[in-house]
Amino acid sequence: MLLAAVVAMVLLALAVAGGWWLGRQAAQDETGVAAVAPDATGVDTAAVNGASAAAAPANATPHRAGAAAKPAAAVPMAAQAPPDLPPAAAGAHLAVILDDCGQNLNHLDEVLALPFPVTLAIMPRQPQSLTTAQKARAAGKPIMLHQPMEPLAGANGTAPNPGPGAIMAATPPDQVAAVLTDNLASAGNPPGFNNHMGSRVTANQELMRAVMQFAKNRNLFFIDSWTSGQSVAMTTAHAAGVRTARNEVFLDNQDDYAYVTERLRLAARKAAPGAAVVAIGHITRQQTWRVLRDAAGWLKASGIALVPAADLAR
Repeated sequence: MLLAAVVAMVLLALAVAGGWWLGRQAAQDETGVAAVAPDATGVDTAAVNGASAAAAPANATPHRAGAAAKPAAAVPMAAQAPPDLPPAAAGAHLAVILDDCGQNLNHLDEVLALPFPVTLAIMPRQPQSLTTAQKARAAGKPIMLHQPMEPLAGANGTAPNPGPGAIMAATPPDQVAAVLTDNLASAGNPPGFNNHMGSRVTANQELMRAVMQFAKNRNLFFIDSWTSGQSVAMTTAHAAGVRTARNEVFLDNQDDYAYVTERLRLAARKAAPGAAVVAIGHITRQQTWRVLRDAAGWLKASGIALVPAADLAR
């Protein structure tokens, strides 16, 4: 009889323990993690959840193990309209040119996806010059030739190489037409051009007369990139009857998102009172196309007409 009582007590203890183990396993299987296991960050989930539950108000949503609260998405700086941008007056126009296209296809698809007519300035005789022109035209984006011209020497006494197809200070004026003809063909024969570098050549009256005579004969427009305050390109163009305009703002002398944003805002502020403004950036920069993408909303809503560079050449 004593033996029967002992056996009954052992069986009862085993039943209680088995129920506790099955209950623990059921709780673990529902969440997929053991209640005392650390999560992927190494934090003890049980301790964190326990503390949260004790402090949570009655209407709080239960916290799931391993879930983290998502922070509010930050609005990119360039997506915010400048607070000091005045209402656009009649005649407010902005043309954005991206120089140095055609060397490769980096950032090209992103630029072609921009919802306004950025003008692509294509360097001649580069590996992707013609492909860039073809892709831009297919996407409805305007193009122009980015004509290399000799710059002045820098602080080290040497001038950087402007690249293939350059007009140099030593180029005979009667050879200018042949150089420009070949360069235009290599870039898909665009309807106009601006200068790449050129601080020395654009100050040369004789060479600029030869350039503008060619432009007049071919009915091309010209945008003076204005790399030098000594440039005579615009006055020479007007004298020859060539449609022309001049760059007002370089957007990306620093490849920095905040810097490019402020320069784009400056261009918009210049245009808003009713001016026609040309701003130049570079497709080779990492941040310029990102700023243009993020700013597209307020630019289009500003009332400033975003136009091809050719529209501002008068």
